Parts: sequence; structure tokens; C-alpha cells
Amino acid sequence: MFETEEVYVQGMGTSEFLNGFLSDIPGNVRPGTTGLPIPGYKVQVVDENNNPVPAGVVGGLFVSGESLMIGYWNRHEENQRVMFGNSMKTGDKFYQDEDGYFYYVGRCIDLFKVNGMWVEAHEIEDILIRHPKVYQVAVDDEISEEELTQIVAYVVLQPSVLPSEELTKELMRYMKANMDHFKCPKVYRYVMEIPMGRQVKLIGKC
Repeated sequence: MFETEEVYVQGMGTSEFLNGFLSDIPGNVRPGTTGLPIPGYKVQVVDENNNPVPAGVVGGLFVSGESLMIGYWNRHEENQRVMFGNSMKTGDKFYQDEDGYFYYVGRCIDLFKVNGMWVEAHEIEDILIRHPKVYQVAVDDEISEEELTQIVAYVVLQPSVLPSEELTKELMRYMKANMDHFKCPKVYRYVMEIPMGRQVKLIGKC
């Protein structure tokens, strides 16, 4: 009777590639990483123009491999934006260390830069939704009149709560007391519902 040894590794793949393209290597696992490229795939961290970025710099994940799908059905504009022959932008933010290991940062839609610092929308939303007067929230970024990136919170209030300048000040104080100041929304917009067409994640209380 043969004994087998169970080996657990973590990695990453997508349905678009029908396979994994990053994985730990048994015996050479680096904690906190998503591993190294699987043979047959080329994986890079790139800037907005698909140029590779140096180690330690956050960028988009750009994967090449022959198992990539032909494209999304009836989504021509999206195909043009993310598909490049046998390569694809996955919509994930990563960085690499000097040895080539990949570190997951987040989804592109949830990340933006404010004053040169990466900000995660879900981190802000997770704090703001805990305020007792907030029912739903979605965080996004926009360019201010001064042409600077600012954080905007779209807030649906609890039924018994009315929007006011004093409430905005209260929410600002609450956020500054619970997270780094550069992550705190500068603008609060009170809405009846979060527009589903917005490219922002909706967080609500059950």
C-alpha cells in the first residue's frame, strides 16, 4: 500500500484562460504571494500603456497564453479594451518583488490613487457602513475643480435620518477617527438609491 503526501498550494487563474497561470511551487512557497507564472503562460505587471513596471510598483496584471478565450460574446467594446491577441488585462492590481513573485493588491475597479497613495474603495465602505445613520454606501473617485483626485461617498441614509450639513460633519469626524485621513471621503452625496450603472461597489446592511 502506497502512502501519499498532500500538498496544498495557492494560485490564480480565470475562466477566460480556462486554467491557472500563477501558482506556488511546492518546496519554494513564499507566504503572502500568489506565486510564480505557470509554464506556458507569460504574466506581467504593466502600466496604463501595457508597459512592464519595475519590481515593487503596483500595476495591472497582463497575462499571455494560448488557452485564452476568443472574446466575450456581444461585448465588443470590452474586448477591445482588455483583449490583445492571446493576451489579456485581467482587471487585477499586482506588484512583483525582486525575485519575480506576484503579490495581489486588489481589483482595478476598487483601487484608485489619491495624492500618490493607493486607496481601496471597499476599505472605506466597510468603515462608513458601520455608522448607525448609514444604510447603504458606495465609494468612488472623481476629479475636482482643482484637477485633483478626491474621494466621494454616495450614501443612502436610514429611513428616519435626513441629510444635513451637520450630518456630513458628523460622518467626516467619524471617518477621521477610524481610518487614515488621506482615505477619508472629501465629498458626501446623499441619494435615495445607489445608481446601479455606476462602476462602484454597493455596500448595504442586511
